[in-house]
Amino acid sequence: MTIKSTDRPARAAKPAARPPVRKGAEAPSRFRFKRPDFRFGQEIYSELKKVTWPNVQQTRDLTVVVIAISTAVGAFLGGVDFLFSKAVEIFLLNPPV
Repeated sequence: MTIKSTDRPARAAKPAARPPVRKGAEAPSRFRFKRPDFRFGQEIYSELKKVTWPNVQQTRDLTVVVIAISTAVGAFLGGVDFLFSKAVEIFLLNPPV
């Protein structure tokens, strides 16, 4: 009978070496504030120039559609709520004797 040795776990990789610090330079700090990056605002402006904005007629039409759908959904949910409240009132609060 031969006894097999157990496999050893692989060694963890060594962490990456830190870059050398120049003479006279401060060591980097985790808590140092970064300078503001103004490219962010420039990128927002360039992206907004690419947007295709709706014209007045499209905006008006879509607003009417949103109001109509919201009214219909509100009326439907109000009706369902009314029916459920009447069902609870009839069957639970005034049980048949």
